[in-house]
Amino acid sequence: MPSVMLGLVLTTAFVGASGAYISRNSDYKVAVHVDSISDPDLLGVGTVMKVTVSNIGTEPVLPVFYVKFSIQPYLWSSLNETRLLSPDTSASYAIVPSDPNAAVQNHGQFHVWVFDATTRNLAGQSMLTTASLLEPPVLNPHFRWWTLDFSAGAKVPYGWKLETANVDLVDSGIAGLNQNFTDGVRMKLNYTITTHGVANMALVQKVADNVTVIDVTIEREFSGVKNGTNTGVFGATLTDGNHVLDMLFSDAVTQQTVRVFAENTTVTLPLPTASLTWMTLEVGSLWASQGWGVPRQLTLGFFIQASSSGVYYAQIGEILQGPRVRTQ
Repeated sequence: MPSVMLGLVLTTAFVGASGAYISRNSDYKVAVHVDSISDPDLLGVGTVMKVTVSNIGTEPVLPVFYVKFSIQPYLWSSLNETRLLSPDTSASYAIVPSDPNAAVQNHGQFHVWVFDATTRNLAGQSMLTTASLLEPPVLNPHFRWWTLDFSAGAKVPYGWKLETANVDLVDSGIAGLNQNFTDGVRMKLNYTITTHGVANMALVQKVADNVTVIDVTIEREFSGVKNGTNTGVFGATLTDGNHVLDMLFSDAVTQQTVRVFAENTTVTLPLPTASLTWMTLEVGSLWASQGWGVPRQLTLGFFIQASSSGVYYAQIGEILQGPRVRTQ
């Protein structure tokens, strides 16, 4: 996908060059129709749009796409090859944003602008369209879209927030499971002898309050919770701001164990070391069994916590809601 900077540069170039054209010419060369907008990666925003462009003018047009839902129009790229569109012909395109921040918000209204790359003039625009998408229970569950988190000073999966305590992000952090940041996330916590207190790193997001089951592929590359000493822990957490449900993934237990306190409960689940494994988190029944009542808002997180020197790695492959039927 094109970089955000490239998109901004091109946007400035096209809009700047065509500003006078837009203000004085309403005779468009193309008709633009939005066929659909979708959210295949479950970001809660529209990231794939199908558009039909018809050349109603007398000259060929080479389409370049922008989506405008605010003051700043955003460059969207075509997934299929764009060629000169001859007069009296039509073509369909699947277009995507350069960055999730350039995606269309759910229930948001937008226009699709088509520029002619050969003249750098606006060739046409769609009618005002409203995005109508389903609300995912967990955003960006495959961790395929990343964006810059200015508060953390690092790239994070879109929809997620990186929270740290007693962690130096020079030697610790998160990254995609491959170099293209297209699937999964790897967490690294480097706890040194100079670190004071318990070090904690977590990826968190607000989720739907009716989440009942979360299936997730995870891997912990260190042994955890051995001999009753939590030297390094990898787990998931669910909280409504008043109560906390912690789920620890451990190779020191062979079956689920539960420890109950007044405002929080810790569940330890068996997980072998260094093996990517599907885990089913029965968060709905676990929450209800504590008698905490129906939450109004939940925050889901995955964390590494350490209290002794070492480098701790964990991976999250993807997250699904509801039971997953796996096939070979």
